[in-house]
Amino acid sequence: SAIAVGRFADQGLLTVRSDAIETLAQCTTFAFDKTGTLTDGEFSVEQVHVFGGLDGKQARAIAAALEAHSEHPLGRALNGFHDGTVAEVSARQHQIGRGIEGIIQGTRWNIGRTEFALSAADRERLSPQLDALTDGQHVVVALGDHRGNGALFVLNDRIRPGADALLGSLRKHGVQRIALLSGDSQTNVDRLAATLPFDEAHGNLTPADKLRWIRQRQKQGERVAMLGDGINDAPTLAAADVSLSFAHATELAQVHSGLLILGEKLDVLAGMRALAEKTRAVIRQNLAWAAAYNLLAVPAAALGLIAPWGAAIGMSLSSLLVVLNALR
Repeated sequence: SAIAVGRFADQGLLTVRSDAIETLAQCTTFAFDKTGTLTDGEFSVEQVHVFGGLDGKQARAIAAALEAHSEHPLGRALNGFHDGTVAEVSARQHQIGRGIEGIIQGTRWNIGRTEFALSAADRERLSPQLDALTDGQHVVVALGDHRGNGALFVLNDRIRPGADALLGSLRKHGVQRIALLSGDSQTNVDRLAATLPFDEAHGNLTPADKLRWIRQRQKQGERVAMLGDGINDAPTLAAADVSLSFAHATELAQVHSGLLILGEKLDVLAGMRALAEKTRAVIRQNLAWAAAYNLLAVPAAALGLIAPWGAAIGMSLSSLLVVLNALR
């Protein structure tokens, strides 16, 4: 396994947990987060649509204030979109999987998913606009005060290089179920899934929903690997049999990961399943050889059927055989 850890490192994968490689070879189900994982997570704000009594400058300032301490890729993009003074926010609350709320100059603002940030009346009124803005490459973040004022931020994200090769490699090496689990809208998830070979694609999921999905698969006897990058993925990364993340991901995601991707591209993972399977096979071969050799040689040496010098040479040759087999 030490040699396999070195080979993984050569390919851009850092092994954090010693059992990660062997577990990876046994996983029959792979689950992927979307934003920042299958997509590159480097969002840029392309459009801002304001409504009510809000103008574009005010909308950018309020969004930047609410997202000032966010580690989510969407939050970082919205915070960087405003280059002026950031207002003070009181009573800030982060609703995991939904968004952020806080009070700015006496007004409570929500930012995040449309059902969280906008009132029912605003969602109904803006429904045609939301449908037109939402597609597979864009994400819509809503800002609202539930009193008819707010904005829609349209952000662009791209699929990471190597995603298609990774999914194809997993399928080729015996993975039976490949799923996309995302907090993004089902429309966005479906459009992304149409370009990649997923068996299941679920949108509008909270971290608790993702966790429930993984535990259901495990109850059915499946071994689950999870690839994610954000703070919202920490519960699912911890629950999966083996977890993968990026070296630049949030610290909480890294803590729960067995393997870390050192670069930005997913194609470094394309050969990981095959290498993990080979590693497991070689380990089992070496264990079988060691057990068989000792079962035969130790009793023979104890009975005096093998001279001490012969036993020493035999043990050395056995160790050499194990090392040579591992080096394959």
